[in-house]
Amino acid sequence: MDADALCFIDDDEYPDGRWLCRLVECWQTTGAHLVGGPVEVTDPPADANGFQRFINASLAGRMRRKNRITAERAMRGKRYAIVTNNWLCDLAWQRQSNVRFDETMLVTGGSDTAFYRAARAAGAVPEWCPGALVYETMTLDRLSLIYQFVRGAAQSNVNFQIKRATMSGGLAAAQIPLFAARFVIAIFLLVVPVYGVASLIIAVRSMGWSVGRVMALIGAQSKLYK
Repeated sequence: MDADALCFIDDDEYPDGRWLCRLVECWQTTGAHLVGGPVEVTDPPADANGFQRFINASLAGRMRRKNRITAERAMRGKRYAIVTNNWLCDLAWQRQSNVRFDETMLVTGGSDTAFYRAARAAGAVPEWCPGALVYETMTLDRLSLIYQFVRGAAQSNVNFQIKRATMSGGLAAAQIPLFAARFVIAIFLLVVPVYGVASLIIAVRSMGWSVGRVMALIGAQSKLYK
């Protein structure tokens, strides 16, 4: 279509009224090739029960923490990821670099993470735009610990599969103690809410993270969106 830029948000999100203006302004003033912004979790559905509301609050707390860490890393010039839940890509740069989404990852999830890693390897300049805000809504089926565990495992599996391409088999297997340690820390976070209300979901997803890593080591692939 010969467009100048491509933007994405997820299908369970809605943007702030100034989202697009701020995202485009950031892109134009900085000259960045990829621009991302924060996502905030909104209130749960009206028919959510008490425990589902608590999970939603934990998800919201986790997302606030994630946004804060990303903003701090961006300010310090450290690496952070820009994914398609709030995303703008400069298409002139994309055409020149020919970085594309990996369509073999259709059901696994993580194609945006793979795109970002490939883009950075191709010299893409990223930018974080704190004012370009998007809101995420949680449906009742996602407000369960089982779903959050499975989601964490799937994302971890894909992330490790992407990284594993540059690892030897021995180096990959040597990380098993790290997986076990993270699982133990996750159990601790369930008992001691170090991160406040966010600790519940951080703990459950960390358990899933550990299991997803092990599944990746034995060759199992995520089928999150199948």
